[in-house]
This record gives sequence, structure tokens and C-alpha cells, in this order.
Amino acid sequence: VSCCMNRNDNLKRAVLTWLNLKADEIIIVDWSSSIPVSETLSDINDNRVKIIRVEGEDKWILTKAFNVGLRFARYSKIYKFDADIEVKPNFIEINPFTENQYVRGNWAFAVENGSEHQKFVNGSFAAPKNTLKNIGYYNEYIQTYGWDDSDIYQRLSLIGGLNAKFIDP
Repeated sequence: VSCCMNRNDNLKRAVLTWLNLKADEIIIVDWSSSIPVSETLSDINDNRVKIIRVEGEDKWILTKAFNVGLRFARYSKIYKFDADIEVKPNFIEINPFTENQYVRGNWAFAVENGSEHQKFVNGSFAAPKNTLKNIGYYNEYIQTYGWDDSDIYQRLSLIGGLNAKFIDP
């Protein structure tokens, strides 16, 4: 699941890497981009890619945009990426999780492990869909940058009862 508002070029580069994943669907929420994401991705012909266009939004609200995508996701395991996160084809295989876990990005862990270029992975995560649903997905009262990731991670642990592990750098 990802979402985008006017970061179409970054999204396209990222999507080209997501297509190599062993994923059943790729949901992209287009949060009222000036140029529709469907136009930017028109040359990608892959039935797994589902674009959900939200019209009439003049302000980027990450929590609301991602919640649209998370609610539409049909499968039991969800991987969430920002629109500029590129991954290697084996990302899912090296970052598995069980029903009692979630996997999350951690910029400090990545930097400490010599992966300076991965310092922006903090918002990437993977978790069971049922737990995300049970905790109410993202907190939509958070409408600015920051704290959205910390909040959802805290709720996945405290309310959802999941153990966190970091994305393998």
C-alpha cells in the first residue's frame, strides 16, 4: 500500500521496483494529484496495480490517504511504503513476519548498520491486516508530518500485542 500527492515521478521509480516483489496486489492512493497517477503509470500493465483516486483534496494528509489504501487492501499481510521507497526484489522474503509481529523501518538502525542511504525507511512497515484494522489503522487526528509512524508502531505493540522487528538493512 502506498499513496501519493504530486510526487508522481518518485512514485513511478518506486513502483518499478515493487513490481518485482512477490506481492498479490499493489494499492496506490492518488490523493488528488494535479496529474493523475493513472496517467503517470499508464505504461505499466500489471493487474496487481490498483489505483484509487481521491478527488478534491487540496492538502496532503498522510494518515487519511494511507487509511484509504489500508482499508481497500484485500490480503492478510500488508507492506506499506512511502511513494519514494525503492526495494530489492527479495524485500518480502528477507522481511517476513508472523501473526504476532510487525516489521518496521528504523532510520537509526539502518545508519548504525552502515546503510546511510536507508535513513528514510522509518515510515515503511509490514503488519497483519487484521491487527491494523483492530487498532483503527492510522490516527487521522494526526494531520501533519511526524508522529504518525511512532503512533501506529506504539499502537501495534500496545493495543495490537505485536512484537516489533526492524527492516533488515
